Amino acid sequence: MKVHLGYRGLTLLMLPCMFAGIALAQDVGSGTRNLQTITRVSQELTPAVTEFSVVVLDQDPDRPFAYVGGRTGWSTLDLSDPSRPTFLQTLASESPVTDIAHFQVDDRALVAVAAGSEVNVFDVSGIGAGEMPVAIRSYPGGSSNTLFAYRHSDGRTLLIVSTGGDAVIYNAGGSADAGPAASIQTPEQPDPEARGFERAYAAYHADTETDRFYGAGAGGYHVFDITDTDSVRHVTSAIPTAVRRGHMVSTTPDGRYVLAGAEYRAAPLRIFDLEPVFEGRVSMVRTDVGAWTHDWKSFLLAHELRWPLVFVAAGERGLQVFNMRDPEAPYTYAHLSTSAAPQGEIDDRVHDVNGAVDVDVRNSDGLIAVLDRQTGLWLVRLDAFQGWDGRGYGIPNISSVQDWTHGPDGTTTFYSP
Repeated sequence: MKVHLGYRGLTLLMLPCMFAGIALAQDVGSGTRNLQTITRVSQELTPAVTEFSVVVLDQDPDRPFAYVGGRTGWSTLDLSDPSRPTFLQTLASESPVTDIAHFQVDDRALVAVAAGSEVNVFDVSGIGAGEMPVAIRSYPGGSSNTLFAYRHSDGRTLLIVSTGGDAVIYNAGGSADAGPAASIQTPEQPDPEARGFERAYAAYHADTETDRFYGAGAGGYHVFDITDTDSVRHVTSAIPTAVRRGHMVSTTPDGRYVLAGAEYRAAPLRIFDLEPVFEGRVSMVRTDVGAWTHDWKSFLLAHELRWPLVFVAAGERGLQVFNMRDPEAPYTYAHLSTSAAPQGEIDDRVHDVNGAVDVDVRNSDGLIAVLDRQTGLWLVRLDAFQGWDGRGYGIPNISSVQDWTHGPDGTTTFYSP
């Protein structure tokens, strides 16, 4: 396997001795010319929230908000003018916020906030009119909670909670007392202590007209059919020998390629091709067809896939953008330095939480939000990226962004990429 580092044309074999000294320190705010910083929001704008950890952009063009979470709570910012964000509110939390998901049920805008052993859901429909979020329900969590909100093809809004153990799926529009719609376990692993999911992703698979769950956890990365949540079915797994536990996962709009990361420094984002599974030639895949990283000390913490571009929060290496149009030869497309934090060594976990820790992309206009633990929230634009709609590339309009009104078959408004 070849792993691609840096710009197109630089292809290096996997020999660790070759990578010493590749990564050079950069000034905060420096980067490629195709990325323009609109503004940087320092932590002083939201003083009640310390140690930023997660940012989520509201995807409704009529709700230009960003939800930012950290160790002591979560805040809402108004991005009506991205060059001059304004603070709207903060809700304190006794436990660190580990994830946030926004979604819609009927005509209500909702935000789920994972903190401690609970996931609390707030109605934020009136936040633009000066109303505070209203807590409407809570779900039990686990030792480590991450969230993904999905609009199922049957019309339900599903909230998927990955607890570090099972991934639990709730019908967010149903009764809070109804219990989970489904609970998914990782396939049997040799080490029983390693079971469980770290993160989940869900997407409609247009070729088979099914809803699919993608989970990163014990053994690697696992795909389930959740079209019928009463009868969840394991489809396949990507189980590389180098990964004991997967950390993050997403899929291309056609469902063919899985983009997967592991939670350790120096791990690249691996690209797995599921076509051999779909063709019936194998039951699972073990070898990735491509991989990307900025350098071999990078700690890749989060990503958003807007095919063919992938936006990566890369710790001390800030925002990285790479192109995976050719999954076997991905190449760096843009980058922005957001942190002056020193880069940790391969085995140094002291620095693992420094720098860019989260990223989100607004499909309607292409706004990019990068959250850096030291320097705050960066709002950025990429040249020639004014929004994303898969149909502009001749592929399904499927990403982490959901069409809450019409479902995964498509939207009525077309945003030309």
